[in-house]
Amino acid sequence: MVIPVDEGPHQRMLRITKNEDGTTSEEAFENFSFVPMLTGKNG
Repeated sequence: MVIPVDEGPHQRMLRITKNEDGTTSEEAFENFSFVPMLTGKNG
């Protein structure tokens, strides 16, 4: 699972991975800029 975290011009991306034994691993990547989804736009 990939999750955008924080608000503003610089955000973090969190990657959460479910391991074979049922536990989860979390990795954080810094300085991303996510663009918000627009409603009513197709294509």
